[in-house]
Amino acid sequence: MRSRTLLGAAALLALVSGCAETVNIQFTREERINTIDEKSAGRPLDVAVVLVTPDDVKRNPQLDPKSAAINSLEWFSAAESNRGTTPYNLPLSQVRYFTDSESLYGTKLGPPLPGFLSPAEPRLVRWGKAPEDSSIFIFARYQDERNAVRPTRPVILEIELGGPDPYVVHVGGRDLSRSK
Repeated sequence: MRSRTLLGAAALLALVSGCAETVNIQFTREERINTIDEKSAGRPLDVAVVLVTPDDVKRNPQLDPKSAAINSLEWFSAAESNRGTTPYNLPLSQVRYFTDSESLYGTKLGPPLPGFLSPAEPRLVRWGKAPEDSSIFIFARYQDERNAVRPTRPVILEIELGGPDPYVVHVGGRDLSRSK
């Protein structure tokens, strides 16, 4: 399928001892996303971009990037059931969404990704200080034919000094993947 660059998002991490420099995340995508099958029309896609520190993992083992024991269904279920708090009690500054939903508690980065390929301005994600050994989880709210959230795996970007620039995440019709 035809893949084109949709947007670039950058997470600015302060340059201090033990912290990563600038982390850029570029999203590429299929022409149609959040599809039920290969012939269906695309639908808007909510995306969560979540910074997870080693201290967060101690409190929430399911957020350990090594085991990746969480999926999008679990993330968005927790996000919608925790009115007024972030999922897994993460700091508000670490949970950000591309969404129109009012029920997701976190910082809104912009509207959901459009279901069909369309021109879009780049979106910028700015992070404060973060330990070098933190991770960024990217969850997408892919839906099935009944509009239920599908349990897709997140893309996990492990932050490291001298890491790729940019990190590239591909938004497919029915799942996310990390491009090398």
